[in-house]
Amino acid sequence: MRFMQPLLVATLSLSGAQVAHADTLWFHSPSGNIQCMIGSFTNSQMAECHISEATPSFTTRPENCGGDWGNRFFVMQDGVGERSCWTDLYFLPENSVTLPYGGSITFKAVTCASDATGMTCRNTDGGGFFLSRSAQRVF
Repeated sequence: MRFMQPLLVATLSLSGAQVAHADTLWFHSPSGNIQCMIGSFTNSQMAECHISEATPSFTTRPENCGGDWGNRFFVMQDGVGERSCWTDLYFLPENSVTLPYGGSITFKAVTCASDATGMTCRNTDGGGFFLSRSAQRVF
């Protein structure tokens, strides 16, 4: 388990349209229940998402986690998806974009896709996570 407080720098493609350069690119599901960011962090690409309302799939606190857990997940450019242990708040900035159902955002080796059933983020190795109100998975 890694403790992540990412600062992202990204120029991304949102379903084929170019999104302007930003310090952190934030996006959210059409319902607003899942908020995400994608881009670079310490010489690696990553995506991280927070789900506001959900029935938790993970009910055991991760080892060495002194913060909140269970509703924030991330994936780096390689490896598997992971649950985040966090102490900061997740506010959706005004410049966030809605990722429509059927849309995707890709930053180099990491892609997030929005679907009516939830949000999936994965790297080119196949590692990632899936979030929905009813279930959360890492793979």
